[in-house]
Amino acid sequence: MGAADAEEEPPGEGPAHWSFGTTADVGIAARAADLSGLLEELAQALVELITDRASLEPVGRRTFSLTAENDEELVVAFLEEVLYWQDAFGWLPRTVKVEPIPPGRREVRGEALGETLDPRRHPLRLGVKAATLHRLQVSPDRRRARVILDI
Repeated sequence: MGAADAEEEPPGEGPAHWSFGTTADVGIAARAADLSGLLEELAQALVELITDRASLEPVGRRTFSLTAENDEELVVAFLEEVLYWQDAFGWLPRTVKVEPIPPGRREVRGEALGETLDPRRHPLRLGVKAATLHRLQVSPDRRRARVILDI
């Protein structure tokens, strides 16, 4: 994952995710073709802040179904679900697949494949406490987002 500040993003038009620094927190951002892809990219960015995502094996499966009042709250609820898996079970996903989310819909469903963290195989990078609504941005076309994480 390439580092960038809050005003930069990697070149190109395809799916991507990256992190950026903020005062006493860290931000993640992503772009994708649609909201489901955007959530998948944000999950990857979050996990890559916590550990080396490539070191995780897809040996366990978790399903999820979440609803929210708007896209911003849906993004936060989704990232909070990923953080809950780590906090409650010591488990992180290597991959997340989100079902397509039609325009106007505020529900996300899907599955994640990953495993329980093992400090001998999964280097811990950053302790993330929460996803916040502070300065949260989801573009109207649901193709770009920025989220500040409490560390």
